[in-house]
Amino acid sequence: MAIRGFALAGTALFTATMASAGEVTIKRDGYGAAHIYADNTYDLFYGYGHAIAQDRLFSLDMARRTGTGEVAAVLGPDFVEFDEQIRSNYWPWFVQDQIADASAETRDLLEGYAAGINAWIAEVRADPAALMPLEYTVHDAEPEEWTAHDVAMVFIGSMIYRFGDFNTEIENARIRQGLIDMHGEDEGARIFDALLARSVNGAPTTIPAGDWDPALRDSPDADLRPIRQGAISDEVLRQAAPPPPEFAGIDGTVPRRDWRAANLRALREGGPAALRLEAASNLAILGPERLDGARAVLINGPQFGWYRPAYTWSVGLHGAGFDVAGNTAFGYPGVMFAHNGQIAWGSTWAAGDQVDIFIETLNPDDPTQYRHDGAWKDMETSEQTIAVNGGEPVTITAYRTVHGPVVARDEDANLAYAQQRAWSGNELGTLTAWVELMKAQDFDAFRAAVANSAVNVNHYYADAQGNIGYVFGGFYPKRADGHDGRLPVSGEGDMDWLGIMPFETNPQVLNPSTHRILNWNNRPAEGFPNPDQYWYSWMPADRVSVLDRAFDGSDTFTPQQAWEVVSDRASFEDVNAGPMIPFLQQAVADLSDDDPRRAMADAVADWNRMLEDRDGDGRYDHPGAAIMQAWLGALLEQAFSDTLPEPYATIFAQAGYPNPDTFTGSGQNIQVGTKVVHHALSGDGPDLFGGDSTGAVLRALDTARERLTDAHGPELADWLGKVAGIRFNYKNFRGIPQTLPRMQVTSPVAMNRGTENNMIVFTPGGVEAWETVPPGQSGFIAPDGTTPSTYGDQLAEYQALARKRVWFTEAEVDANTVTTRTLTVER
Repeated sequence: MAIRGFALAGTALFTATMASAGEVTIKRDGYGAAHIYADNTYDLFYGYGHAIAQDRLFSLDMARRTGTGEVAAVLGPDFVEFDEQIRSNYWPWFVQDQIADASAETRDLLEGYAAGINAWIAEVRADPAALMPLEYTVHDAEPEEWTAHDVAMVFIGSMIYRFGDFNTEIENARIRQGLIDMHGEDEGARIFDALLARSVNGAPTTIPAGDWDPALRDSPDADLRPIRQGAISDEVLRQAAPPPPEFAGIDGTVPRRDWRAANLRALREGGPAALRLEAASNLAILGPERLDGARAVLINGPQFGWYRPAYTWSVGLHGAGFDVAGNTAFGYPGVMFAHNGQIAWGSTWAAGDQVDIFIETLNPDDPTQYRHDGAWKDMETSEQTIAVNGGEPVTITAYRTVHGPVVARDEDANLAYAQQRAWSGNELGTLTAWVELMKAQDFDAFRAAVANSAVNVNHYYADAQGNIGYVFGGFYPKRADGHDGRLPVSGEGDMDWLGIMPFETNPQVLNPSTHRILNWNNRPAEGFPNPDQYWYSWMPADRVSVLDRAFDGSDTFTPQQAWEVVSDRASFEDVNAGPMIPFLQQAVADLSDDDPRRAMADAVADWNRMLEDRDGDGRYDHPGAAIMQAWLGALLEQAFSDTLPEPYATIFAQAGYPNPDTFTGSGQNIQVGTKVVHHALSGDGPDLFGGDSTGAVLRALDTARERLTDAHGPELADWLGKVAGIRFNYKNFRGIPQTLPRMQVTSPVAMNRGTENNMIVFTPGGVEAWETVPPGQSGFIAPDGTTPSTYGDQLAEYQALARKRVWFTEAEVDANTVTTRTLTVER
């Protein structure tokens, strides 16, 4: 058995002290969806842990190890570097202190969940010939027992670390310096401001103009919340400090902390096809004024990416104050996409900027000291031993300043780069916010739960009375005057955060004036600043316009019609087409009818803008799809090939389309390069084409014609591009194998829909819900290599835009139960 990489301090504090025995009942339907019944929190989550371990023990194990930096203990020496990065960049062991300080109910929840997993592991050990997941045998490893900390880290590692830690400030600084080197100080800064705009007028918003006051964010009297950093608890007194060193280009170590850095390295090594930077989720809620036959409809398509086993898992929790049914990512204790009979909720990534890089000036005589508030301070250090399956243990030292973990160093310049997160110290509170949300019965209780969630996630609400609502969640810093959040800043004390903005300054609305809520990771409201990632921006060209146009098509919708709008348009419409085709048509307006470029533009105008293959021949049904992709790619190349340094010129020139050789990570977005070009062609952004935008559009058509002729021949009707698919990857969201490579599967047609899709409908007669959670509920591979029917039974349904019912009431569950198991809980 592998040795855990770090010990859990104070484990006894997390163990329930009351000795008792209770019963847990687990009922499963034909899809394997588990409904768990118990009388107290510990027992309820004991059943939860037991049921998900039965389905997903190995992939769940890899999820916790991904979050704690203990992958090498199972997968071997190739993953030591990954474990080093996780432990250096996040210090996951500090969550133990939060667990020790948690409420009794929270500790019962986490301990019960862990005990349930451990109970299943005991069954596996008792009968390995039938129950040991094949992956453990292949890797010559065994499952290890779980703790409360492990349960928390599955959520923290795959939600907060993944979605709350986006930051490209070091890369942004490289882009800015490269632009200045190429174009001079003024022009380089102007181009940088266009590429990474702080705010752009006209970007679509989820909250209608006038329904939320952006001036709330600018109030000088805002009651700031304290900053919690978890590790260093001493209050930092702001004092006069010497001016920071001038920041120029960074040539030192780059933090390799997430999938973006891995993609960047792949791009440098493998060319444009290696890069896919999508991050996406869609949401539509309609209130009673927009519905026919319902009070409220919530449709959610969260895009986590596509994996096998599935990223999400279906569950119902009944008892101990919970009565909820839906599905959730990785089996989080808080069910993310669900309802409780009175309210329904969902979420998408919010993209708000809650992370900054601080440049720490190091002591030339002691690189473990940094200057802060005019004095040298010792970095906090932690020695970590990484267990390695098939190798010797590796010991590293992790470093932390008052701002956060050190994620990069430039030793020649005596500089280090520390990453400060607004959610640091609030990780467990974010998990429990989702737990409390499940108990809410109205918008006030829902909003109170969301107020405690520190990660940048959009939260959505609908209820049985027909109310609909939205809250832009997360903790956001109040930055010092002069702090440009797009770039690293001095860590010497003069640019320290002033506090955390009050929750009331997060955009939020109940019953918006439009009687609908639409989101595809777009701007929450007018006046809210853009994200700081070079690969993500809120501008007038936005894929949410696909949903806006579709729901503008009728005054009211039945629930089925609303489902079809989201399923069809979000899955297959080319999100670039709506914003960009008008420029194409305008450019060819004066061309003769026999000009081949006119014929190309006419074909695109005739196209329904859908990337679909209805005849199943492996090619898109209309040449407009291929023309659009080839033309847009050529136009972006013109805009950026001589404007940006590499590799960023190639990155911004990406149109982002999947192809048969390169699969999209989690759906197609309008790439930042396209948004900038759209803004320029609209006359509101920078001139990228030397004053000849029409000529640029036509030259791009010429290039597209050459490329399509080479690929498909001279006849325009034959320009039918090969269909891309969806790859359900055997590796998880950070590239860690969560099953065997041979289990990877590819579906025939790429869809821009959610990892899972669900719909919850409130009517005068009650509530009904549906979902599709592909490939299936189970992830178990038996020792003989076989899998249960529920391993992949939802894949065909997903491809057909079909769905299954989510049972809720005890009568519904009982009527559809296929198996029942009763557990006795001893503690």
